[in-house]
Amino acid sequence: NFKEALWNNMVCDNLPLVVSTVFGGFLGHIVCVTGVQYKTTDYENIKAGKVSVNSVNPVAIIVDDPWGKYNPATNKYDAPNGGNDIVVPWDVVVKRVKPVNSTTTKWAHTFNHGAAKI
Repeated sequence: NFKEALWNNMVCDNLPLVVSTVFGGFLGHIVCVTGVQYKTTDYENIKAGKVSVNSVNPVAIIVDDPWGKYNPATNKYDAPNGGNDIVVPWDVVVKRVKPVNSTTTKWAHTFNHGAAKI
């Protein structure tokens, strides 16, 4: 479950996810999800166990994109570099992360531990 993977990897374990997208019209483009944003009340309720992580949508995910600075509003790349910490709204995640237009399923590569300590 993608919402659970976001919560478990990003919030609980501080680990990235890698997803396949169609950002910029590129079929099969992969990006690294480095963060997730929730409404403050949703975050607190999930953390307290009052609601299931599956019952709320994140506001956005944050990605690092090796291709450059992706603009979710236009589905184009604004610059060939500077693809760090791009905020992608949840509706764009639904539309452009594979399988595209699915509100329930997304494919992601997960990591069970970090590769290095810094």
